[in-house]
Parts: sequence; C-alpha cells; structure tokens
Amino acid sequence: MFNQLPQFTKTRLMLSGWYTVILLLILALFSVVLFIIYNNDVTRIVLEQDFGNHVPRALSNSEMRLVLAQVRELRNTSRLDIIIVDAVILLFGSGLSFFLAGKTLQPIEKILAGQKAFVADASHELKSPVTTIQSACEVVMRSTKKTKEDYQEAISLVYEQSLRLGKLISDLLSLSVLDAGSTKPLEKCSLTNVVEKEIETIQPLMKKAGITVEKNINPDVFALGDKDKLQQLVVILLDNAIKYTQKKGKIKVKVINKPIPQLIVEDTGIGIAHEKQKDIFRRFYQADSSHAEKGAGLGLSIAQSIMKLHKGKITVISQPGMGSAFTCTFPNNA
Repeated sequence: MFNQLPQFTKTRLMLSGWYTVILLLILALFSVVLFIIYNNDVTRIVLEQDFGNHVPRALSNSEMRLVLAQVRELRNTSRLDIIIVDAVILLFGSGLSFFLAGKTLQPIEKILAGQKAFVADASHELKSPVTTIQSACEVVMRSTKKTKEDYQEAISLVYEQSLRLGKLISDLLSLSVLDAGSTKPLEKCSLTNVVEKEIETIQPLMKKAGITVEKNINPDVFALGDKDKLQQLVVILLDNAIKYTQKKGKIKVKVINKPIPQLIVEDTGIGIAHEKQKDIFRRFYQADSSHAEKGAGLGLSIAQSIMKLHKGKITVISQPGMGSAFTCTFPNNA
C-alpha cells in the first residue's frame, strides 16, 4: 500500500519518520536523565513528607516498610507521568514533523513539477521540427518521380527546420545555464556600448523588415553584469520587437541612467492583451499563436532569467494595436 502512494507523499512520510525517530531518541535520553535525577531524590522526598526536618537516624521495621512502599509508589507514579508526557510530546511532534516535512519538500516539489512541465514542453517543441524533417524526407524517398524541384523543396524545408531546431536547442542550453546560476563574476560593463553594438549588428535585419530605429542612448551608462548575457538580452528584446512590428513600424531604444540604469525597448507593433501580459515571461508561452513558427516562446523567459542574474527586473507596458515597451532596470551598483 505504501508503494502505491505518490512519490512526494512517500518521501514526506519517510522524512516525517526520521524526524519522529530523532525526537524519540532525544525524549528517551532526556527522560532517562530526568528519571535518574528524580530517582536519587525520591527517598529524601518521602522522608521529608513523613518526618519533616526531624528524620530519625534509625527507622523501625514498620516505618521502613512504609517508606519503601511510598518510594516505590512515587517512582511508579513519576515513571508513568514521564511516559504520558513523552507520549503527548511524541504525538504532537509526529504531527509537527509531518507538517515541517511538507514545508521542507514544498520548494523541491515545485521545482520537480516545473522541471516535469519544462521537459514535456521542450519535448513537444523538439518533436515538431523533427517530425517535419522526417515527413519531408519520407515524401521525397517514396516518390516514384523525383524532380529537381522536389529535392530543392525538401532540402529547403529541412534547412529551415534544422535552423529552428538549432535555435531551440541553443535557447534550452541558455536556460539551463541560467537556472544553474552563473559562476562568472559580474564586472562593470558599459550598457551604452553593448546596446550600440547590438543595434548596429541587427540594423540589416531591421532594414529588411522595413522597420526604422530611433535611439536615445545616454553616454557612460554602466551596469554590473556579464557582458555576454547583456548582449543576449539586447538581442532578444530587439528581435522580439522586430518580430511583432509591422512593416514601416518603428522601434525606440533608450538607455538612461536617472535615477538608475535602465534599458527600454519600445515598438509600434501589435501589442499584448492585458490578461496575457502576466504569462509572457513563462517558458514556451506565446501571446500570438500566429507567430509560433518564428520561435518557441523562450526569448522573454531567457531575458527574465538574465535580469534575475543581474539582480534587476524586466517589466512590460502594452496595449493591443499600440505596441509594447519592455523596461530592464538594473541596480545602481556599477
């Protein structure tokens, strides 16, 4: 029957059992010491009760039998009292142990549940491009009349899906590294230079998408951080803005230092509904399913993890049809 219980319940019961055993050992040791100390004083207590401060040097046989009977009765009573008190403490302690075991395991249960959901979502996302690649190959292999166009179409599809698969694996590895915690020491980085460089790098993609960029980047804005991760953060926010901004749209990038370092990326895109804004940083969540082929919904989750690494926060203000503004706020300790 125990084996049929959920793993969390079994672990909780086992941990409660160990807590109870430890409590039992402490109670047993304490009770033995208490009984020995009390037992040494039992005869003196009985004599004082019977004779007060004037205890005779020699007792008669009848007085000796009476004293011994009282000593045995007092010892039995004290032994019974200790057992009852220990039983009550043990019963209460067992319930408390079960409660504390649940509290102790609760964060672990949440982590395991999160990992289970993450693995399920990751498996689903990985399965999609793999299935598409397999289907494209099977169609060409089974075709009796294979033309050059068939091969080109299959190769093009395989290439596109392999890029998607590679991006997904790269994002999953990034999340894994961020979840494990960075061992690289944070150092003073120029947020100004990082943003300027990444805008310059991504400028051709903006031109191809027909999107203009407006910059308001203050000089000498610094943040204590990991330069590689900060570059990744900027790329994610710019890529996200491009993805959801229509042609002839505009992206505004701000880097300010008053009162604290902030990176703000605004777009004139489709915006995000208010009820969906609380979920956009969740892994594999996509507020707009029509853009599902452009990503797996991990970008903003990675951005949030990067901000947590830098002890900062990322927030969003958005309205449908009015665009979105993502603000990354860094602690003022650089």
